[in-house]
Amino acid sequence: MNQPSKIDWLQDFIEKMIDEIISHYLDEIKRRVQKFKLKYRNLPRRQIAQKIVEDQSFWGGLLAVPGGLGGLVVLPFALPVDMVKYLRVQAYMIFCLIHLYEYPLNDHGAMKTDLFLLMSHSSIDQLKNFVCSEAQKQVKNDFAIKQALINLKKIDSYKDMGKKAVNELGVKYGTQVAMRLGEKQLMNHTLRSVPKIFRGIIWRLGGRKIAEKTLQKTAGRIVPILGAVVAGGMDWWMIKETGKLAIEYYEMGGPDFLDAAYTLIE
Repeated sequence: MNQPSKIDWLQDFIEKMIDEIISHYLDEIKRRVQKFKLKYRNLPRRQIAQKIVEDQSFWGGLLAVPGGLGGLVVLPFALPVDMVKYLRVQAYMIFCLIHLYEYPLNDHGAMKTDLFLLMSHSSIDQLKNFVCSEAQKQVKNDFAIKQALINLKKIDSYKDMGKKAVNELGVKYGTQVAMRLGEKQLMNHTLRSVPKIFRGIIWRLGGRKIAEKTLQKTAGRIVPILGAVVAGGMDWWMIKETGKLAIEYYEMGGPDFLDAAYTLIE
């Protein structure tokens, strides 16, 4: 019987970890975001989001230092603890941004999808290419839908997508997208209708990418002291980069991009 690889084990661990965070931290997240909104009440939302990212990347880097102090001797014991802290800080930060940008915290499936996408990619273009490429695989030989997906990923901003969908995607598919996004807007960002097969693909492939990235970042922990410096600096930088990507994603209306892609492949 084949034993699960380290990547497989970590991928399964990540999904369980995200589920645990969703189950226990949402009330705390609401209080945290409210605190930032009050403290920086005179700043626009994007700058408040940047303050949240700066705060979480600082704490993420600080929490990583103890795991790098022992070097190779304690690495097998420190890694799981460090991993939990690193993933938790990133997930907590993204959930804060979801709430700040007024997307619902009760849509756990959509939150989880956002997490897998944002934690497994390093740029908006990379994220959009991944979603549209995987979506194209679901429609087989329907070249009209494939072309609509190509057009979809070329759009810079998905704010007010319901109003401009026909011009961007054509009458047939643009109308479908406009109706879906219009309904969601009327319902004040109600639960997203995500095809289960497609959502499962995002979770599976995204989880694997996150697992690979998490294992790669442990290389600098082998040398004592130096490992601590590298651990703190690397986690600070990686969490900050994830936060910058998340801000860009929500500023451009990323969830509406996903809803448009879902609509085209239903």
